[in-house]
Amino acid sequence: MKLFKVIAIILALCITLPALAYQTVYMDFPGNWHKINYINNERDAIVQFVRNGYNKTTWEESVVFHAFKWTKEKKTSAQSLMHSLLNDVNRKNPTLKVEYIKVTPEDSLVSWCVETMNNVPAHCEVLRTTQSFEGALSMHYINRNIKHFGIVKQEWVERINKARVYQNYYRLDRILNKSMTFEL
Repeated sequence: MKLFKVIAIILALCITLPALAYQTVYMDFPGNWHKINYINNERDAIVQFVRNGYNKTTWEESVVFHAFKWTKEKKTSAQSLMHSLLNDVNRKNPTLKVEYIKVTPEDSLVSWCVETMNNVPAHCEVLRTTQSFEGALSMHYINRNIKHFGIVKQEWVERINKARVYQNYYRLDRILNKSMTFEL
């Protein structure tokens, strides 16, 4: 009877622990940033950060993390996700110019810019797509100041490339800065 209880407990843990997993991204932000948008549902999670002193409408620089939660049947590579996101941008603004930095099925990194078109201002972005524990993740550094983007581009390529998806079964909210953490 004791062996049955031990096996039952182990099976229960194997079934419930993955559902209790906490997944987030660690990235080194330069200076002071704050979260202005966060959405988390069964399909995806999106969080947006801007520099302190800016809000949803006045920001010049923004960092966005978008986690796509997919089932095993819908598993898509990071490379395919990157191409899909770039195709969406190109459909909306055909002035898209892309620099491919790293393209693999597991992890892809590009830089791109668009000119002003259809009331959408010119802007540039560093985009990384990578596999996550529940699907795929896109990380975006967006800059509405093209001249400034040219100055900080390499720094942001390195920051975004060094960002890590982290999964644990223990909640670290009490330790980490709550304004800079988010659950994917």
